[in-house]
Amino acid sequence: MLSLIQTISTFFSKLIALFTSLLLSMGVFTPPRTESPLPSGAEKPILQVALLADSQIWANSDRHWTFMAACEDIENNTDALDAVVLAGDLTESGDDPTNQIVIDLLAGLSVDKKLIASGNHDVRLNYTHTMARFIADANALGSGDAVIDKPYYRTTVGGYTFVVLGSEKQRLERAYLSDEQLDFLDAALADGTKDGKPAFVICHQPLSNTHGLPEIWRTGDLGEQSAQIKDIIQKYDNVFFLSGHTHSGFGEYTYDDSVPGVNLVNIPPVGKPASRCYEPAGQGIVMQVYEDRVVFKARNFAEGVWLGGDFPDFDRAYALV
Repeated sequence: MLSLIQTISTFFSKLIALFTSLLLSMGVFTPPRTESPLPSGAEKPILQVALLADSQIWANSDRHWTFMAACEDIENNTDALDAVVLAGDLTESGDDPTNQIVIDLLAGLSVDKKLIASGNHDVRLNYTHTMARFIADANALGSGDAVIDKPYYRTTVGGYTFVVLGSEKQRLERAYLSDEQLDFLDAALADGTKDGKPAFVICHQPLSNTHGLPEIWRTGDLGEQSAQIKDIIQKYDNVFFLSGHTHSGFGEYTYDDSVPGVNLVNIPPVGKPASRCYEPAGQGIVMQVYEDRVVFKARNFAEGVWLGGDFPDFDRAYALV
């Protein structure tokens, strides 16, 4: 019975995607601009990654069209990108048909590496089913270097380590990470930073008491393992903790320097208008890695434009130690 439901869900998701593509081709929705491309060719950094979070789409909604436009901007710049990251909350309700729309859009991108993390909206209902779906989707997209069989995994992009974390229990907003996952993170960072390279940790929820929490959202942090994760990442140099979840637009909560030795970056929501600070939908970050620094540049992917020129505080450069 479940197999039949999934088959029907997949059929309707593809039908909706086809209908949406038709509307786009008819000019009903505005595609992203192309006159503000990402650096490519000789100007391309060592590594360049599109960072997105919280697409949270409803089928045939503004969020759906916005995420489609963002994917089009990524495809327009596919030669410049080494990876695209979607840091959780792929859909609003976690249902199979809408989830399949997001996975199909990501799968259609020509970017070599597509990394997804699970968010609370993705797995907070029927955890057993939705987590099995997440694992299958991550493997189908080739998110990991090896077969993924847990909510968390490690992968490499251009020789740099990325560690994706995920909740191992059903939670409404926060996450739960086992001791095994914490040990996995510790070992991955020890190996990934041993040659002085930066390493990147992707978790949907931010650490507690960062990025304006709890003032902006009382239950908007990672949860009970937050302090343990902080202790682990503080052991290593050049670790970047990349999160979403708060729905804050670019502004005072994007970059957080409150944890000594740790670089905290909160990715704005791409699918829906942000709250607090800069509000339009379609926001995301282009992360550029150089020999001596990592640069985060604000972009509206739905419009295909850089934001840092008009809002220089939206960009940030971190020197590597």
